[in-house]
Amino acid sequence: MELQGLNKYEALTALSECYGCPWIEYDEQITAPLLLLLRLDLEELKKEGWFPRRIENGRADVIASAPSPELAQRIKNLLGCEAVDFQVTLPDDLYRIIENNQDINPGFPPSAGRTPLAKVRTYLAERRSLFARYRTLLAKARTGLAFVRTGFAFITISLLFVRILGTGYLLLLEVPLLVAGTVMLCDGLRWYFPVRKIYAGLPVCATTEPTGGTSVLEVYNENEAPFFKRTGVVLGAAELRAGWSSLSPVMRRRYLASDRTDFAEERTLLACFRTKMAMARTGLAFTRSGLAFLSLGFGLVRHFHASRWLPFDLGLIVIGGLMAIEGFFWYFHGGRQAGVEGLISVKKKFSMSSIWDSFFPHQHPLPTGTDEQARPLPVKSSYAPGVWATTG
Repeated sequence: MELQGLNKYEALTALSECYGCPWIEYDEQITAPLLLLLRLDLEELKKEGWFPRRIENGRADVIASAPSPELAQRIKNLLGCEAVDFQVTLPDDLYRIIENNQDINPGFPPSAGRTPLAKVRTYLAERRSLFARYRTLLAKARTGLAFVRTGFAFITISLLFVRILGTGYLLLLEVPLLVAGTVMLCDGLRWYFPVRKIYAGLPVCATTEPTGGTSVLEVYNENEAPFFKRTGVVLGAAELRAGWSSLSPVMRRRYLASDRTDFAEERTLLACFRTKMAMARTGLAFTRSGLAFLSLGFGLVRHFHASRWLPFDLGLIVIGGLMAIEGFFWYFHGGRQAGVEGLISVKKKFSMSSIWDSFFPHQHPLPTGTDEQARPLPVKSSYAPGVWATTG
């Protein structure tokens, strides 16, 4: 049917007369029962051009862009009803009705709904919890290394007493120091070595580069090893968001849900960087311990020169050197790079426009290229006192 040159209501009236049924336009209040929607593929309904509002007493109320007997028969077979009452609407309005029931803004994929985005945020929260567990283990390893240093100090002091003061009744002091140092050394290493194995299990610190709510973060491979990918930029999404003050509260909440998901991804990325840097700190703690033993070994060799204790002194030097190398490996193998990338990420975020630019354009700088004219705040003097915010 030719509708060019007609305004919206003229077009709806013409469609109503053509198909012999009442017309309806898009409204956020047009929804269908959840149990009915669960039986249907809303993406298929977009292609077929219809949407069911309700089923009562064997009759289905259906919104369609092109009602026909064939479509009515298909709906009867699909919904198991006896009759179909059509309401006609424009194709664009039908799309918006279906998208509204998918809880998405115009043009966005189904994954942009608040429920799918909440699922993505849950997986991101689980990833951050994993990083937190890793950091706890690394803190335990650093505590163990402190125990190792203390144990070595006790052992060294006891052996120095033996070398300088001899044995005799001083064994009452030297032996407990030696035993205590050995116990602390073994216990500290017992805390450290299991943590060393987690390095290979750390996920890669990767981001999908948020686009300010114009694309959608999705999760894949949920049952095994979840990973995240971002859709392409949705056509018209930036222009739609630029008119923030004209958006309905529901549409704003959808954008805010997307923003929260982007922030959750950013927090997860920074948590990954913190975990890598925690590994670097653990390595540097190992390096400090190694350098301490290395220095002690050289000091003993220089002071006592060649003696029957020389193997012990050289052992301190060798062990200290190996510990220093091990610690530097942890630092340079990912830890230092994580610090550099984390700093770049933070600087990049500071250079981007903030979510508050949409709320309070009078108080925050507008993104480059945005209309500089002041937009009215979406609050009124009649509102109740309190902190203004948007739920969702």
